[in-house]
Amino acid sequence: MAGVDTDIVGEARPQPGLNIGYLPQEPVLDPDKTVREIVEEPQEPVLDPDKTVREIVEESLTHIKEAQAELDKVYAAYAEPDADFDKLASRQAELENIITAAFGSQFGYRRRCPASTAVGGQSRTPVGR
Repeated sequence: MAGVDTDIVGEARPQPGLNIGYLPQEPVLDPDKTVREIVEEPQEPVLDPDKTVREIVEESLTHIKEAQAELDKVYAAYAEPDADFDKLASRQAELENIITAAFGSQFGYRRRCPASTAVGGQSRTPVGR
């Protein structure tokens, strides 16, 4: 996905709204410098030293909170008389993928589906997952 390795077979596409980073297995070093010079180079701070850990975490979770808020609106839109179920289901899947990618199943995130949209009034997601 980073475009570094072009000798591949197949295709991979990220879900909309996901951020993907690349960390090379081997560092790219300046061939004109010694190991000592490279090690002694100043590095950019990984975190903003003027922010608390709480501020950093809250900022990183902003897009998750926004996705959850929009997902709640999608759930509510299912109840509208002229609801476009295909469009809503597509957007619901995109938003749930964003949330699940961030929290994963180990946090017990389950898709919430209004009873009116479930088949026979039963949830489409197994309980206990």
